[in-house]
Amino acid sequence: MLAVFPEELGTSVPLTEIEVRSLLYRTLDGEWGCRSRDEECERIIDGINQLMTLDIASAFVAPVDLQAYPMYSMVVAYPTDLSTIKQRLENRFY
Repeated sequence: MLAVFPEELGTSVPLTEIEVRSLLYRTLDGEWGCRSRDEECERIIDGINQLMTLDIASAFVAPVDLQAYPMYSMVVAYPTDLSTIKQRLENRFY
């Protein structure tokens, strides 16, 4: 297959369906232990739901408000929070 280049500098070329599928991560047998990926994701989601009810975790439940703390993203390179992690698990991002 020959390389395809964009017609204009600074633009892109869309991926074909085959290219997209070749780039998607596929889990390996045993990678998720004795549980399936779905079972493990649901187990972790249940744990996160429990964590989110604890007072001590309240600062980590939702993303940091960048309007209230504008310098936060300058200090924390890869911010995350429990609700974002939970959403990613629900969407099987991991």
